Amino acid sequence: MVLRPVSQAINRRSTVGTELTTTYQIELTGDGESEEASRSLLLETLRRNQLRPELLSSEDIDDSHGVNVEALVLGEGRDDAKLERVAAALQRDAAVRSVSWRVSNVDKESARSTQAAE
Repeated sequence: MVLRPVSQAINRRSTVGTELTTTYQIELTGDGESEEASRSLLLETLRRNQLRPELLSSEDIDDSHGVNVEALVLGEGRDDAKLERVAAALQRDAAVRSVSWRVSNVDKESARSTQAAE
């Protein structure tokens, strides 16, 4: 009983530096010349920015001869500036019509599991 307050204080302190995982959704619309090229461009840009793709999907846009590529991406902590750098890098490619991104969720599992130990 006497050690419980001490252990709770230690557990709270250990969550202060915990990085949360943020899931981002990135969507790229490109010219329909090559779906493979659009997917490769997105994956390479994510890799260069130390982001991990969890899901990648693409589909042709019938009426505009384009392609939509969508990725769910994991990042350590929330870093909107990094996603803006990714979007800017993608937008510089001549085959890219548009790029958008949004925060899908912030995974607080690591923080919850540490607090549950209290």
